[in-house]
Amino acid sequence: MSSNNCTSITLKFPEQLFIDGNSVARRPNISMHSLFEGSLANAVRDERQRELSDSFILLGGEAADVEFASHAQAEAVSLGG
Repeated sequence: MSSNNCTSITLKFPEQLFIDGNSVARRPNISMHSLFEGSLANAVRDERQRELSDSFILLGGEAADVEFASHAQAEAVSLGG
């Protein structure tokens, strides 16, 4: 992630969660900062994907009215176009 235009925040966690998170971060040898940043980026990506998927489901659930175009389609087929 780019360090340009960063915002600083303070986070408070239960002590055990912090200890466990620190252990997880040490295993792949990454910083707690990188662990938090990556986890937040994944959560944002997953939520955006979920929202997009929900939108497609809503659109797909609506009955599509294609009857208005059937005459034009038949004409195009008959003309070979």
